[in-house]
Amino acid sequence: MSTPNSSENPNEILSLERIRETIIPSLLDQFSRAKNFLSNSQSLSEMANQFEKLRKDLTYIEHAFTGLKNFDESASNLFKILQQPQHSLSHLLDQPSTRSRILDSQAKQFQPKLRVLNETIIKLKLLLPSPHKLLLSKENSVLSTGIDFHQPNKVLDTLTGLHFSKVFEASPA
Repeated sequence: MSTPNSSENPNEILSLERIRETIIPSLLDQFSRAKNFLSNSQSLSEMANQFEKLRKDLTYIEHAFTGLKNFDESASNLFKILQQPQHSLSHLLDQPSTRSRILDSQAKQFQPKLRVLNETIIKLKLLLPSPHKLLLSKENSVLSTGIDFHQPNKVLDTLTGLHFSKVFEASPA
C-alpha cells in the first residue's frame, strides 16, 4: 500500500477528512511494516523502535484531529512532505527480499527517510494543542470559575472551594 500522492497539484490543501481517512491509515501501515521489517535484525531494533514511536505519535495526531480548527493549511503542508516520493517507504518495503535478514545497505536507505519523517511528525505534534488545553474549552475555561482575581482577599476564600468548580468536573486529574 503506498501513500496517496498529491504531487499533481502542490498548491492543493489536503482536507482533514482526507488526511484522516486515507493518508494517516496508509502511513500507519507503512510505519508498522517498516518496524516489522527492521525488527528482524537485533542491530536495527533501535530504528524499528523509532518507527513504532512514529506510529504511536501519528495515532495520537489522528485522534486529536477531532474538533481542531485552522489546522488545515499547516497540516496540509506537512503531510505533503510525508507524501513526497523521496520520503515514501513503499519502494523500500515492497522490494522482494531474497534473504530473511535485512542487509546493512538496505537499512541505510531507511535512515534519511526516518530523519525527515521524524522531523515532520514532530512539527505536526507541535501544531496540536496540549491535551489539557483541549479539555478547557471556552465555555469550560478557568475564567468561568467566577473568581475575581483583582480582589486578593476574596481569591483565598474562593480558592478553598475551587475543586467544586465546573471547570474541574471534566478534568481527568
